[in-house]
Amino acid sequence: MENFNSQFKNKKLKKQAWFIANALTDADFDTQVSRLNNLTENQNHWNWLSAVECDLWSLVKSPVPRFGILTSNNVESVDSRLSLIQKLPVLEIPLSIKKFVCETRFKDFCKASLWEHNLTKYAIKKITNNYAATEIF
Repeated sequence: MENFNSQFKNKKLKKQAWFIANALTDADFDTQVSRLNNLTENQNHWNWLSAVECDLWSLVKSPVPRFGILTSNNVESVDSRLSLIQKLPVLEIPLSIKKFVCETRFKDFCKASLWEHNLTKYAIKKITNNYAATEIF
């Protein structure tokens, strides 16, 4: 997507391209492509985007589960999440990572506890065990 953004330099096109990449169904993918094409009369942006195989940059077209991660390099995802931690002194990095993981698990637990859908006994057990294992900082 970075190459797309540098090629077209249009915030609306960039946003719509991300909607296409994040589409979870074929119908949503097609809808988002139509919206992209309706943004301008020129179709160069879709031609440029579709020149790269969709399975390389789209969640719905990917042949393998991507679990919501659009990058092909998971290290990029971790790196972006830990960018502030990288600036700390070396000995503080492991503790900061542990704190980050615990806080993230706690936030996820809070979100999950608000779900209105029925959870399986297995899911409830996993959520409860993860919460119990979380240390409070």
